[in-house]
Amino acid sequence: MNLEKHKAGVGAFIIGTIVLLIAGIIALGGGKYMTTDTEYVLYFNSSVSGLSIGSPVMLRGVPLGSVTRITLMANASNVGVTTPVNIRINADNLVLATGEHVSDENTEQEIIRDMISKGMRAQLQTSSFLTGQSRIQLDFYPDHKAQFLSPNPLLEIPTIASPIESLQKSLGKIPVDELVANLEHSIVQINAFLSSGAIQRTFSAIEGTFTASQALLQDMKDVPSLLERVLANLADSTDHLRAQTPAALTDLRTALKDFDLAFRQLQSFAQSSQQLVAPDSPLTNSLNRLLRDGSAAARSLRNFADTLERNPEAILRGRQGAY
Repeated sequence: MNLEKHKAGVGAFIIGTIVLLIAGIIALGGGKYMTTDTEYVLYFNSSVSGLSIGSPVMLRGVPLGSVTRITLMANASNVGVTTPVNIRINADNLVLATGEHVSDENTEQEIIRDMISKGMRAQLQTSSFLTGQSRIQLDFYPDHKAQFLSPNPLLEIPTIASPIESLQKSLGKIPVDELVANLEHSIVQINAFLSSGAIQRTFSAIEGTFTASQALLQDMKDVPSLLERVLANLADSTDHLRAQTPAALTDLRTALKDFDLAFRQLQSFAQSSQQLVAPDSPLTNSLNRLLRDGSAAARSLRNFADTLERNPEAILRGRQGAY
């Protein structure tokens, strides 16, 4: 009877030990043995400094898994060394559009492959500049073509360069030596220009121009008053001319009337005398010339009178055309 109790106690102890061992393994493993996690590989051609086992894997700020392994692969690319990083994705953090949780690895892998086809890429980013720790950031970059290095691309997530790496590549393309040489050359030329006194001469020329401009402006201040005096004198002359012109025109018209009367009398006398002399006689020719000259003189006087009547200033300005 005691032997049977002893056997039962030993069996219970063994069973309890096994249960505790299993519970400890589950606890120490963080429950990963009870989940449907799948490992994926990422290949980085640059430094993975700050990344360690257990570093988080994020998808747009949501924790999705962690880093499980970091190794070095020699002669895997033209850069000499490639760093494969294994990550584990927790399927419990993935939810289907129907609201159901992912329950098996095949469904999880299909979801990951679909997101990769839509542009999901892995990128190494700095979690803290103070501690230097890094993380794996998953996001969508459809403009970056997927490049696979794994013999089993179904379990590989393509990677892209980190922001710091992209910045370093951009800075590496800048011809720093050439820029520094050009800057030194420019500084030398500027110093030579400053030492040549060209700036001082330029300022002196500008100062002289400014002084001449001020003198010109000072002289131009007297122009308006001078113009006013000229216009006033011209107005006085015009008024005086207009005041004297009517009397002169009246006297001229009287003289023209007297001249016209005398011319008509002379013409009557000539016609009467022409009957007394022969057509070709010297007296007849002289009278004809006298008549023609008299007619021309009368026309000139009439035209001159008309011009003065239309434009009295013609006496001052002179003749501007035929009367």
